[in-house]
Amino acid sequence: MANRLPFYYGWVILFAAGSSMIARNATGSLTLAVFIYPISQELGWSRTLIAGAASLGGLVSSVASPAAGWALDKYGVRLLLTLSVLILGLSTISLAWATVPLIFYLAYGTGRVMFSSTVQIGASVVVSRWFIKQRGRATGLLFVSHSIGMVLFPLAAGFAISSWGWQQAWILLGVLVWAGALVPVSLLIRQSPEAVGLRPDGDPPDTAAEHGRSRAHPEEPGWTLREASRTPALWLLALATGSLFLLQSGTNIHQGAYFIDQGLGVAISTVSISLNAVFTGVGSIVWGWVVERVSVRYTYAGVALLMSAALALFTIADTPV
Repeated sequence: MANRLPFYYGWVILFAAGSSMIARNATGSLTLAVFIYPISQELGWSRTLIAGAASLGGLVSSVASPAAGWALDKYGVRLLLTLSVLILGLSTISLAWATVPLIFYLAYGTGRVMFSSTVQIGASVVVSRWFIKQRGRATGLLFVSHSIGMVLFPLAAGFAISSWGWQQAWILLGVLVWAGALVPVSLLIRQSPEAVGLRPDGDPPDTAAEHGRSRAHPEEPGWTLREASRTPALWLLALATGSLFLLQSGTNIHQGAYFIDQGLGVAISTVSISLNAVFTGVGSIVWGWVVERVSVRYTYAGVALLMSAALALFTIADTPV
């Protein structure tokens, strides 16, 4: 099928990977933010206790990520993403019966590992294999799909909670995970363009033969796992990325309740969650465009500075503006 399409199959890969990025928001921090009030009111749990499940999941993800990378290389990205979506849906549904903290932590933590580790790694890696020259924009579009999930899943959760209750809402979200992502990742994902007789970015075979991969895509050095693990830059990137995710996840989970505590009201709190998702989507496109034109190190540093400055603004956020 990949060779018979009138367009590059990499865009199908992007669609399939994007479906998993949408679905992973079933256990996203913005989705959890919608559940904090009803769960705390019914079960008497503190916000800290509920949010702790996301923190635990993030810590476990940091340990699970190397294993996820190994599984991806050994068994392939399609199997990894298919199992991840299955487990994500099951863990989300099981949250409907998580009425004691231990079960809640196990269920949500498992889903959070799928969110932060296996789905993130699988979707990003497969897209990077299919796109090299257009990797920036392809990755930006991949994270636009994540932003779509950031909007859809909190809205679905809010509707279900108001209509049927928070337990039924978790069941609905789990079903949506399976309905939206299971078929695309299990049937459409392919390991790499070379596996189906294609070239990255849809380059014709004669171009590849004439110029060679190293000249056509000079930015693609080869690294073994051992070589990469001995490079200080890898660990610096891991530390920086982990710090940014800590900042982002903590903000997402608590921003709704924080704005209410600041006297801004439920309406402003809800709008802030929606705007977060919208600007994440816009930023994905913008930064995807920038990273194709500016060195990645400077782009990443710019992102870190902007996120730090935005976090500092929370200390004076007492008006809707």
